[in-house]
Amino acid sequence: MKIVLSPLTNSEAIRRLCERSGEWEAMRADGEPLIDGVPWSLVTMNPRRSAWLGVWSDSRLVGAFLFINLGDGIAEVHTLMTRECRGKAAVQAGKEALLWVFHHRVFLDESPDEIITNCPEPNRAASYYAAAVGLNYQGRHPMAWVKHGKAHDLLQWGIHKFEL
Repeated sequence: MKIVLSPLTNSEAIRRLCERSGEWEAMRADGEPLIDGVPWSLVTMNPRRSAWLGVWSDSRLVGAFLFINLGDGIAEVHTLMTRECRGKAAVQAGKEALLWVFHHRVFLDESPDEIITNCPEPNRAASYYAAAVGLNYQGRHPMAWVKHGKAHDLLQWGIHKFEL
């Protein structure tokens, strides 16, 4: 599968992608507000605070990465892939996304020096994916994510620009 990455600014395309993937509601933390059925944190379009990078195959949007500017040179990444972009294609897209975001000014006038992601401990596939694209385990946030009234640990993964 040939993957092409490009900035994604169309909020309707993002909403449709979230619906097609069918995963965000399952992973949404308790109490996180929804906008048209999509978690609020995923629909933010403020270019100082966030940047979407679309994953395309055969002119179809098959996934996206949301980079959120946390400040101090750190960005958090969220990954959204449809069933059409799994396995090797998803790993390839993830590696290319890291390179892309480190070498472009994604938050208007700056690019991050470090990318992190937090994976709920019950979602082992998310941690496996983080490791497969090159992120390193950085630690655990105890009981930091609540789903169905039960608190779970978040596992933090990350990579610095100089590690690529």
